[in-house]
Amino acid sequence: MNFIKMLRPKTWLSGAISHSTIVFALLLSLQTSFEKTLLLTLFFAFFESTLASYSYLLNSSIESNDSNEKWLFALAVLTLLFSFLISPVAVAFAITSLLLSTAYSLPPFKLKSKGIFGLIAISLSASALPILMVSFSASFFNLFTFSTALLMGLLQLLFEMPHQISHINEDTKNSEKTFAVKSGRKKAIAFSKILLASFFALLILFQLIFGQLLLSAAFLVVCARTSLIVLRL
Repeated sequence: MNFIKMLRPKTWLSGAISHSTIVFALLLSLQTSFEKTLLLTLFFAFFESTLASYSYLLNSSIESNDSNEKWLFALAVLTLLFSFLISPVAVAFAITSLLLSTAYSLPPFKLKSKGIFGLIAISLSASALPILMVSFSASFFNLFTFSTALLMGLLQLLFEMPHQISHINEDTKNSEKTFAVKSGRKKAIAFSKILLASFFALLILFQLIFGQLLLSAAFLVVCARTSLIVLRL
């Protein structure tokens, strides 16, 4: 398999931009200085890029039986480096995200084939934990930041479900028991639409409680394309 294709650059670049948009709005909402917000967002974008590249390369390497240990090690080190630049404490969150990403694809855990556990792992490692990492690094760890992480986790599920649904036939052929495979196409589509409705309901509640218009608007912008994809399933 082509190495660049294994990294899925278009996918992780889109994810890094989307997540960085949320982080930028979050840090401004936390009244972080503009200079620090820009710097943390930049480091976070690099962190997200290397973390996603690690996850995609590991998953693709296992599927194609390719050996990419040196590249995986390099990406893991870069992920930890960028997390350290965010703050030394952020390294603990980065290690947890890397471990979950590894457990998602690598036997004997291979959470990807464990139904709902795979969704939880990808939601935590790719979105919720990185948001909490930035919040903690900015010295904020409260209901507002936990609520933001929850919304980000749900948003990650909305990204993931259409992907799983589109790969049902391929995953079934390869004996990959993803959530979509175990649930079946109709139930997986229904679950995706329930997730979408839940996301918007929680976003409205989030805005009513915290009154963070900038962050809510960022979530709406990031979720727009995904919402259309889910509605067309």
